[in-house]
Amino acid sequence: MKRLDRVTQEQAKQSKDGAALILLAGFTEDLLSQKALHPDELQWKILVNHLDEMIYRSKTSEKLPELDITLFSGLSKKSMELADEVVRRVQNLGDDEQYLLAVHFENIQGIIT
Repeated sequence: MKRLDRVTQEQAKQSKDGAALILLAGFTEDLLSQKALHPDELQWKILVNHLDEMIYRSKTSEKLPELDITLFSGLSKKSMELADEVVRRVQNLGDDEQYLLAVHFENIQGIIT
């Protein structure tokens, strides 16, 4: 997916930890491919930006503001499982991270727009 590689490289240049971002984005892209999910360029750009912010929060121990997880009760099991796999690759993140990440996977699946 050359266009996705370009997007990832562009974000990595701006990242505080471009190497970690490239690794996490590669893992995420492989995971999505295994599930036959193929984000468009905009979806990928937004997702990679979110991954970059997750890495930043991991390194700074910054936590997301508390979320009302009942707002995310309609997220699909598939999206939550994908998000859990990605979040587990990054250490030192709060439990709420997977809910926000799962929203990206819902979008890629066309469940939400």
